[in-house]
Amino acid sequence: MKRKLILMGAIIALSVSCSKEPTACFDLDKTTAGVNEIISVDASCSQNADSYMWLGGDEPDSVVTITGNASSANEGYSYSQPGTYTIKLLVTNGKKSAETTKSVTIN
Repeated sequence: MKRKLILMGAIIALSVSCSKEPTACFDLDKTTAGVNEIISVDASCSQNADSYMWLGGDEPDSVVTITGNASSANEGYSYSQPGTYTIKLLVTNGKKSAETTKSVTIN
């Protein structure tokens, strides 16, 4: 009976360790930029993620896909109009996901 409990405990621990929650985290090289100036984003601080999707907008307060490359932790983007924009990072690791946002101001 004791052996079965130990074995079951090992299986449960293995199952829990394989399903860690991803953590979305990113840095901007600047939070204020000029029109058409590239803003670089770096999500290397994200954890347990195997897919990255960057979202932002071409108009203030809009949300559209920034890039077609949804697997890169590092990207750059520029805005063609002044305003305040929200950049959103969505990370996934199969079945689970996490997201975070930051704002940039374009002068």
